[in-house]
Amino acid sequence: MIPAGDAPARNFPGARFPKSARLTKRPEFLAVFGASAPLFGQFLVVHVRDLAAARPTGARLGITVPKATGDSVRRNAVRRRLRESFRKFRHLLPEGLDLAVNTKKNTAAAESAALDQDLRRILKKAGYLA
Repeated sequence: MIPAGDAPARNFPGARFPKSARLTKRPEFLAVFGASAPLFGQFLVVHVRDLAAARPTGARLGITVPKATGDSVRRNAVRRRLRESFRKFRHLLPEGLDLAVNTKKNTAAAESAALDQDLRRILKKAGYLA
């Protein structure tokens, strides 16, 4: 049996989503929101801040899900699906990139694949994914 902390990464490099890969504090979110114009998708609004020179570590993600999305169960499900989507391609993003993702009201009804596709499309359009 593998201890919980030593569980192997699944299917791709950099598959973990450690705390260092998250935006957790309000000032971090505000800095990202103020750094760029929002990028709009069908289900998501993404703000990007590129700190490659100042912080050469992996990309970080912060998620905000408004109460209009649904009850806490639905909001947490949306967060889990977005974290999983980000985790799959985090290793492909440039170093020092901070993403703040805000969901739209219709996000709770979206399938995981649709959220994944929407996030990838936004980041490709912005030039952060190939």
